Amino acid sequence: MQGRWLLTAFCLVIAVMLLFPISVLAAGVGIAPGELEFNAYLWGSANETLYVINTGDSAAEYRVYAEEKYKNWFDITPNEFTLTPNGVKEVQITASSPLLSVGDHTAYIYVAATNPSPQLGMGAGIKVPVHLHIASWPLYVAIGMVALLAALAAFLVRRRSRAY
Repeated sequence: MQGRWLLTAFCLVIAVMLLFPISVLAAGVGIAPGELEFNAYLWGSANETLYVINTGDSAAEYRVYAEEKYKNWFDITPNEFTLTPNGVKEVQITASSPLLSVGDHTAYIYVAATNPSPQLGMGAGIKVPVHLHIASWPLYVAIGMVALLAALAAFLVRRRSRAY
């Protein structure tokens, strides 16, 4: 009895789909390169270019953004734009590391496309892997310089106190 009910429901859904066809124009998104690699020094920044491509058959609106955890690490310009079919947009991404963030980090940049038509809420998106290597040598150089200046100051103070 239950199998017959499922078959009836399935046939009803198919009949409704055939009687009332839904046309959907999906927004398409492509990117190049497939992942981004940033090499920066502590307190420095590094730049990369991401190309966003409209692979769909209609104009689409795009939004480029970093995942929540790393959103303050990236400056993305432009971060919202519209592309015609087969259009390409150059997006500049600058990575700046916060204080004491040395080492290797993995983040994601998202590229989301939506069809600008209000009745079509369909869209597509890509998750772009981002590898960040933040070198620490400027931190060690700064610590070394401070230590050297402190040693020099101590030497001069001691030398001055012996002279009197």
